[in-house]
Amino acid sequence: MIYLAFGMWFILILLTGMGLYRLWTKFLGGALVDWLMLPASMASEMAYSLGRLITGRPAYGGLISPKNAAADPCRNAISGKHGFLVSILASSLTMLVGMTAVLLLAKFLGDDVISSMVTNEWLTNLGFTSLPQEFPTSWDMLWDQVQYQLVLLRGITQAWADRDWLTWQVPVFVYGSAIFAVRLGPVRHDQRAMLAVAVIAVGLVAAAGSLFPPVADALTGDFWHILTYTWATLLFLLVITLMIMAVAGILKLFTKASSSQTASE
Repeated sequence: MIYLAFGMWFILILLTGMGLYRLWTKFLGGALVDWLMLPASMASEMAYSLGRLITGRPAYGGLISPKNAAADPCRNAISGKHGFLVSILASSLTMLVGMTAVLLLAKFLGDDVISSMVTNEWLTNLGFTSLPQEFPTSWDMLWDQVQYQLVLLRGITQAWADRDWLTWQVPVFVYGSAIFAVRLGPVRHDQRAMLAVAVIAVGLVAAAGSLFPPVADALTGDFWHILTYTWATLLFLLVITLMIMAVAGILKLFTKASSSQTASE
């Protein structure tokens, strides 16, 4: 059951990262967003380009997307014969680089932040320590997991608030883990290939965990805490993004109404 739960959270992380990237590039422009996430942008696009070059296909699109994200050639690229397999290989390398970056950041810079979140007294008193390791098979389980998302938001904000932001490790970890979480998948490229790679990755993890108990132990231990932190980060960014969009939309309505009234006078 834990492998189904892992697959659910992993795919949600990929889709949420893609959704955040699309929202940001729509309102800020692709170039600005990529520059703001420059380390992750470079790592992601270089990994994807390497996957294409290995198969003899040319790299395209550049490391930084154009200002108008809708005009990004990566979104409508035609890969030719066996193009989907090429996209799967390139997407695999992109995800591998992204996951490696998140794991290294967590291991060397983020252990204190993650531990603070999953051992928060307020969370443990409610019976929560990390993402549920069971796939919801009933309405009660589903709504319990939905309820947990609000608890998780408080947990991660409390963990950030309790850290000493004057030490360089904290801002570097929070920023680095956030940008690599958003760009964990090939957000500028074929999303079908991304989902195919995610399913393959979950299958490999399940097979490895079944054959090798240490893999299963690692999945339910530190790795699950990192997965929890990564999802919590994306969930927080999604909520903040939607709130800003809502406020911007309301202000835009009032601005238009004010302009129309002035024009009529």
